[in-house]
Amino acid sequence: MAHALPQQVSDFFYNTAPWQNLPADKRTPILAKSTLVYLSRSSQNELKKFRASGCLVLVQSGEFALTRKDNDNSSHKRLISDGDYFVIGSSNEIEQEAFVEETVATVHTAGLVLCIPLTRITALQQSYSFVTDFFNDYFSHQSTTLLNYPHADWQQATLNSLCQKQVVSVAPTLSIMDCANTMSSHNVSSAVICEGENIMGIVTDKDFRNKVVSENVDTHLPVSQVMTASPFVLNQNQDWMDAVCLMSEKQISHIPIVNDAHQLIGIITKTDIFQQQRHNLHYLIKQLARAANLYQLTQIAWQIPEYIKNNIQNERQLSSTCQWLAIATDVMTKTLIRFYQEKTGASPMKFCWLVYGSQARKDQLLASDQDNGLLLERLPNKEENQYFSQMADYVCKGLGKCGIKLCPGNIMASNEKLRFSLALAASELNKHVNFPTPEGLLYINIFLDVRLVTGDQTLFKKFQEQQAKLVKQPIFLAALAREANKNKVPLNLFRRFNYQARGQAKHCLNLKENAVSIINDIVRIYALAEGIKGASTLERLEHIPKSRLASKDKQNLSSIWVFLNTLRIKSQLHQSPPDNWVDVDKLVALEKYQLRKALKYIEDFQESALLKFSGGMSG
Repeated sequence: MAHALPQQVSDFFYNTAPWQNLPADKRTPILAKSTLVYLSRSSQNELKKFRASGCLVLVQSGEFALTRKDNDNSSHKRLISDGDYFVIGSSNEIEQEAFVEETVATVHTAGLVLCIPLTRITALQQSYSFVTDFFNDYFSHQSTTLLNYPHADWQQATLNSLCQKQVVSVAPTLSIMDCANTMSSHNVSSAVICEGENIMGIVTDKDFRNKVVSENVDTHLPVSQVMTASPFVLNQNQDWMDAVCLMSEKQISHIPIVNDAHQLIGIITKTDIFQQQRHNLHYLIKQLARAANLYQLTQIAWQIPEYIKNNIQNERQLSSTCQWLAIATDVMTKTLIRFYQEKTGASPMKFCWLVYGSQARKDQLLASDQDNGLLLERLPNKEENQYFSQMADYVCKGLGKCGIKLCPGNIMASNEKLRFSLALAASELNKHVNFPTPEGLLYINIFLDVRLVTGDQTLFKKFQEQQAKLVKQPIFLAALAREANKNKVPLNLFRRFNYQARGQAKHCLNLKENAVSIINDIVRIYALAEGIKGASTLERLEHIPKSRLASKDKQNLSSIWVFLNTLRIKSQLHQSPPDNWVDVDKLVALEKYQLRKALKYIEDFQESALLKFSGGMSG
């Protein structure tokens, strides 16, 4: 009977996936018909009595090695520990092909196992499909099954998927009247003015009000007379957060969307953006861009983490929070540079304000600090150097006042070494590429995730092009792969978590250092090998060709990456100050199962990358 089992066994069962999702009146009979066995080397034969009727075995404690024979007569071996399942015998009634019998080959550490009759699983299949789905997923090999994690929302939120494809485009010679009629007949609020495939301008309802009606302009004139020439455009592969940022910064409400050949494919409007919003962080970011002074900026900036803590609830909102934080920090940076230049004057040469790390990848969390630098078109003289030194100091300290912590490693533009010319950047990178050392790789790895926040785009493009040529060298990629392999997921041989204590919490994992960073590092290597220029891990995964990385692996890694960052942000919402540690005891059973599965997948991916890029050489 269930009540005859120790309370700790009942608690363990009720809090293990998938049983924790069943109603109590369905769980109790299952436990009542289950048998607790102490499995040791001397008691292995105890399990044989369950073969005739078949049972599902849940490991509560202990560490065991299993073997099974596949249909092609090949042997398969796996190591299991607490929370894992295996099957003994079979049942003609069971409808799950994944339930294949396994044999306990070795007892490494004795422990308790709960033997659940397979007939109990059969009784649940019709009414509770999630039980069937769970075990099909559990017993299927990870390399052939897509992992079931929260959907990678960010990857889908590209402007290509969000923009209106039925864009109205007209010739510049069309009359104002005819253009207005065309817009009216298509029920749109804007038209893009094109000459062939070249975008010449854009005209909106607002332009007709302010430039035509209020000025009493002849409506028979060509529409080119009232259009906004050379409008801001965005690429189809950029995300909707980029549209939010551009609309806020430039005070515009319509943005043409182009493909890589700069051909018009659609348009996105402020209305489209509002429909995509899940919360009101857009408003706060808009206010950041409009701040009149540093005091106003800091007052608005400090509302953002508080808003997130008090208003963000569901998984999709949490998963997009990291991008919101990165975009908010971008806008803070641009606003601070604006403040500085309004007071000091325009810059004496072309420059790029660069960001690295989490802000570059747009996976910034509440515990993230600053990583930034300044790229200059040439070496500055004394006066020019003073201008950029003071600007960097002002911006970095300003970001600190806004809640974006100063980098403890001094990876900031206020550090003179992080203000460099295009030529110096090439020289420094060339040194580390051709003579990679462990210390040099740790240093240079920081700068391989880089994104332009503001400044001269042509200068940044030159920077990207010279970097892409250097970092594709096999010797450098091999060194990066070996370095990335030194970081290990927190799992032991039996897939049990390697916990660390943090204060009163005894079962903590650093999911940034020992999980997310590993994915970032390995995906970065794939991207560098292919010359992919984006900094976002999800963007890189999307553009890695199938010939290099299989589609199912790309999807799995994307989903895992989002899942892990969602766990991190959920944990940070309850921490003061927030950090990168997650208390596993506070996760629900399904999250623990998914986390263990995710870490094992990362471990396999890490080993595969080492073989591909360095021939398996770990030293």
